[in-house]
Amino acid sequence: MGGVMNHETDRTHRCGVLVLAILLGLSTLSMQAAMQAELLLSADSLALGDGAAVSSWTDSSGFGRNANQGSGSEQPTFKAGILNGLPVIHFTGAGGNEPTAKNDLIVDFASDVSQPLTFFIVARIDGNNALGATPGDTWGKNTDVIFDTAIHSDPNRITAGLYGGGALSPFGIYAGPGSLPTGTVAGVALGWQIYELHFNGASSTVYTNGATYFTGTVDTHGIYAANDLRIGASEDGTQPFNGDIAEFRVYSGTPTSAERTAIGKALSSKYGMTSSYGLTVSITSPADNSKLLVGTVTNITASAIDTDGTITNVAFYKDGVLIGQASTAPYSVAWTPSAAGTNILTARAWDNQGVETLSAGINVVVSVLPLNNLALWLKADAIVGSNGDSISTWADSSGSGNNALQGTPANQPIFVTNALNGLPVVRFNGIRQTNGTTQSYLDIASLPIPQPFTVLIVAKINGNHDSGGADLNSLDALPPLWAGASDVLFDSTGAVNRIVMAINPTGTDENHFMIYDGNGGGTVLDAPEARSVWTNWNVWEGFYNGASSAIFKDGSPQTVSGSIANGSLSYMRIGTYMGPDYNGLNGDIAEILVYSKALDLTERQLAEGALAWKYGMQGSLPAGHPWKSFNPSTGGVTRGTILSVR
Repeated sequence: MGGVMNHETDRTHRCGVLVLAILLGLSTLSMQAAMQAELLLSADSLALGDGAAVSSWTDSSGFGRNANQGSGSEQPTFKAGILNGLPVIHFTGAGGNEPTAKNDLIVDFASDVSQPLTFFIVARIDGNNALGATPGDTWGKNTDVIFDTAIHSDPNRITAGLYGGGALSPFGIYAGPGSLPTGTVAGVALGWQIYELHFNGASSTVYTNGATYFTGTVDTHGIYAANDLRIGASEDGTQPFNGDIAEFRVYSGTPTSAERTAIGKALSSKYGMTSSYGLTVSITSPADNSKLLVGTVTNITASAIDTDGTITNVAFYKDGVLIGQASTAPYSVAWTPSAAGTNILTARAWDNQGVETLSAGINVVVSVLPLNNLALWLKADAIVGSNGDSISTWADSSGSGNNALQGTPANQPIFVTNALNGLPVVRFNGIRQTNGTTQSYLDIASLPIPQPFTVLIVAKINGNHDSGGADLNSLDALPPLWAGASDVLFDSTGAVNRIVMAINPTGTDENHFMIYDGNGGGTVLDAPEARSVWTNWNVWEGFYNGASSAIFKDGSPQTVSGSIANGSLSYMRIGTYMGPDYNGLNGDIAEILVYSKALDLTERQLAEGALAWKYGMQGSLPAGHPWKSFNPSTGGVTRGTILSVR
């Protein structure tokens, strides 16, 4: 394994470097100045049949450093047509640390090759050998070693492989004996990757498919003539590699950015792989985890950069399905989500050399209800229970943790199944809180929402209170403020900043739907209507926004009598007043939504449509409402523009 390189070998080697430089479109000067090919192995250089054993893998660097294996039982297998129609070398690492359960190939180096060293390895790691370990384990446990140069205890060892457990496991490079490689992180995906490994002391770096995987420090060992380079297992034959290698390259020196890009793009194009060598694309809008609305046009925009060419096309995908494409900057398409769900958006860019790359995916949540600024979402169909159960907790589905609670059993409303379009509701008894009687209600103790805010409640007023108060059909000539017989949907604390939504009986044959801010002499918006219609199911809507406040019922604006003050929703009592001597709600609530903003027209109408169709109330939507004839939950209509694609 010792010896020196003679002049003939050096001349042949330099010819190999020249050929490589020409193939990659690099100048000979820049290639030789920055790095030099020490080992070039590609599976497509072998003239073997599918399934043939590989005893020797020919080196194309000019050094003649073929990778050999004389033992038939340890020879890897040639597999044809695996990657972009090209062959690969398959290594069967049977698992564990058994020296006999492996395939490997050995490369003898006649002279030392010092750091900096650069490897380009096109490989697919099955990962079966790493599945028994965790990121906290030592390098020696259950590792898929792609290559190694010395036994475990040798201080001059350099190696690379996948270690740890799971489908996303750390990939590391290492120099020296013993411990985990410095700088490794969890998360490299199993499957085909271009592993670009820079052994360069404190400036060592690993790239996967052109993207930086980690940077860190390794000891400054190289490949020494006293040892060899073993591909497919550790040097002592343990930690076998389970996977495939299509190409294995070793260079001395540090590549320039142009050389990295040229080699990476050539490998990407050759093997039909997506990478970011010189060509990058990323989605800039919408942001990751954005919340979008069904039927609302969303512009998807990407940034695409090519450092050594020009962008020819950028295509956009939803869950892998093409949405549209753009060939000129700014790269953008319009997308109108037609159904609710969680989607992954990606962009793919092509350049004038035919190289392509795929962006990282971003997640978007498409809903039929506006989800942005949703501060409270109580829905009866999220409650798990049986008909007649008492409700101590109505969990908030907005993610804000604003649960509605009632710890006193006698004051708990009840759960009623199959009450509205096959869905459950929460029933409040409307009992007047006097003479020891118990009224049902729920409290949210801390809900600091300043104006503007929007409240939508799907509710039904049953119409009769108990004998402790007046009933809906007997009160006459009450003032258009808050009378003792009101059906209160919710109330909020505060002498001045009190917020209320209620149905208030006035006169002999009408009720008023009201929102209110203040106490006693506060301001109110109200809308009178015949009492006979108030016992229907309705979507009640209050827009609390000072002088721009408004009230709606089933999507129709109601007559208003003025503006309201600028109070905040700080505490919410559902089903009755905050005070003790008033009637509460005698009726049912199916759903409550509170937004910490004033919904715009599109958002409001979508929320109205979604709630109306969910509860079978779409017939109550006004004529001309955009969702009167189409259910937004099922994508019954495509609204907006989707760009055509080739």
